[in-house]
Amino acid sequence: MAATIAFYKRGDPLALRAWNGGEGANTGGCIGKVGVYTNEMPTLTPERLQAHTLARNINRTARPWAWGANHNALRGPVWFRESGAVESPWGEGSWGSVPSPWRNDSLHVHLRSFNQTYLLMFLSEKWSFVAVRCSDEHVSYGRLMVEDESEIPEKRLVW
Repeated sequence: MAATIAFYKRGDPLALRAWNGGEGANTGGCIGKVGVYTNEMPTLTPERLQAHTLARNINRTARPWAWGANHNALRGPVWFRESGAVESPWGEGSWGSVPSPWRNDSLHVHLRSFNQTYLLMFLSEKWSFVAVRCSDEHVSYGRLMVEDESEIPEKRLVW
């Protein structure tokens, strides 16, 4: 409330900068983003891979993904390796599950070249995801790389 008063009553243009688009304080990390309660994102291990249905299914596709700022500018390939490594056009990183009891539909990716962590929320029937960059909530999109839509698996992506 104090930030709102400072913005509207006192005309401070920076007063709302500490707040994000409606989910509370902008922490600069993953805490508070789409139901996540920690900034600690564990890299995938063989045990975590077996315990997380979505991670297993992403890994089993053995196909690359494309990712970008909008659906018309997706870049790839992005590979989610069984070892917990990510290979992408932007460099290497790591991936794994999101430690949250209600985010079974999500994975995280950390790209080392930018030192940025992203939360990827998957859409099961489209074999695609919406990614939120933890530092500033920038939204981007990704999907399974296919030559034509008929190559998208008929089976839903399950988590």
